[in-house]
Amino acid sequence: MPNIFPEITAGYHFSKYDFILSANFRPIRQERNAFSFNQKLIRNSVGIEAYKFLFDYHGFAPFIGAGVMYDNIKLVETDNTTDFTDERFTFTSPSLIFGWDIRPSKRADIWLLRTNLRYSPFLEIDKNNKKISLQHLEFNFIQAVFYPQRIKKYKELR
Repeated sequence: MPNIFPEITAGYHFSKYDFILSANFRPIRQERNAFSFNQKLIRNSVGIEAYKFLFDYHGFAPFIGAGVMYDNIKLVETDNTTDFTDERFTFTSPSLIFGWDIRPSKRADIWLLRTNLRYSPFLEIDKNNKKISLQHLEFNFIQAVFYPQRIKKYKELR
């Protein structure tokens, strides 16, 4: 059930230690269709994550970290236009995050580009003694990251 969805994140970069603490929100909508069957998952995910940059190789800075996600999921299933499932689930689960930043300088720029991947290894729904796995790898390709607190410092450097 691949899909494109926004991610809204606010956090703080502890420049001295090259470490980030952030909170994020992701409204994820997924749908499956086969014959006359339709399954919709409406997932609102809120998370807190911490990640550490491993090194900076000429502006390529990989990171790895972990987080805790709170997911509110609504499952709707329809067969021949008849709704037979309309259930809600809530989960708190751990997640792993890794990725890299492309940054022109180590600490002075007010913006950079980031790619990250997120994995929640225990996220699944129990339905009719079967499991619907939501343990997929979320791939966030080329995010624009802005550091508002650096604007003043950047102006001072000019």
